[in-house]
Amino acid sequence: MKRINLLLCCLTIIAGAISSCDKASDNSCPEMYGEYLTVNISPINDCVEDSIFKIEIVNSQNKVFEKDCNLIFSLRDMTATESYSSIEDVINKKIPEDPGLGVLNLQNGGIFTIVSNINQLAWQGKKIYSGDYYLQVALFIDDPVSPDNTIFSNRIVVKKN
Repeated sequence: MKRINLLLCCLTIIAGAISSCDKASDNSCPEMYGEYLTVNISPINDCVEDSIFKIEIVNSQNKVFEKDCNLIFSLRDMTATESYSSIEDVINKKIPEDPGLGVLNLQNGGIFTIVSNINQLAWQGKKIYSGDYYLQVALFIDDPVSPDNTIFSNRIVVKKN
């Protein structure tokens, strides 16, 4: 009888823990951002080999997303011998208490679009020479609890002038 009571008690605790993860207001369960956020990069004006491109961050579900985020740009030459990176803040909503800070805010099914030029990004690493490169972008979400806090884009070819 004690074993049955102990088993029922354990099952009740496990069921309570699982149901608390389903509550949207509970922050103890990690958010799986990849289930509803996507990042897509594409050239501007259908010119595949250009230095100007656009990034679309899409919230595909009826969820409010508001987090501190960075875009991490990864540039590789066509022979994969050289790689470069650049990190930029993604802000479309200022924090009233501190106007120097901001977050990425995507309301229920929203899209945030950025137009960028690889020639104007602050690249880390060696000098970048003119030529064709592979470009990929990652959205890094400042949420150390989530195992899904980095969303990767597709890869495109861009031209460095």
